[in-house]
Amino acid sequence: MIQRGKWSPCWALLAAGAACQSGVKSGSGAVSAQPAPEGAVEPVALASATMQPPLAARAPDGAAATPPASVAGARSAQVGTDVVVTGLFLGWKGPCKGVPPSRSAWHLADGAAADAPCLYVDGRLPDGASATNPPAGFRVTVTGRVRASDSGRFLEASAVERAP
Repeated sequence: MIQRGKWSPCWALLAAGAACQSGVKSGSGAVSAQPAPEGAVEPVALASATMQPPLAARAPDGAAATPPASVAGARSAQVGTDVVVTGLFLGWKGPCKGVPPSRSAWHLADGAAADAPCLYVDGRLPDGASATNPPAGFRVTVTGRVRASDSGRFLEASAVERAP
């Protein structure tokens, strides 16, 4: 619990629904509280001691939504919906059809077959991956928003991580 009148350096994360450890660690590892900055909204309790964002995706109206686990599921999601999708990173050559939404957009697919469900991803490349020479079997998890272009739907990535 965070005491009223005390401030945690991660109060903004807590107010947004993310978990964060309270207080500030000193060099000795002790945790101490600080007074809240003027006008700050203070959280009342911690969800956990780890710093992890909420897993549920959000629909445009703010309602909780189940994230599609596959590219095929994300392709059918409503435009503007935040999704979490795991698929095969194929760099700049893959089964996606149409014009990419940007020059740097890359292919995310459910498989390497020419007819596999595919979405362009507009966002940074996964760490350690090359768009011109993608590693075989390199699976990634993309957090992003479903967007529409003249060629169809694509993902606007906010985070890209290697999938386990």
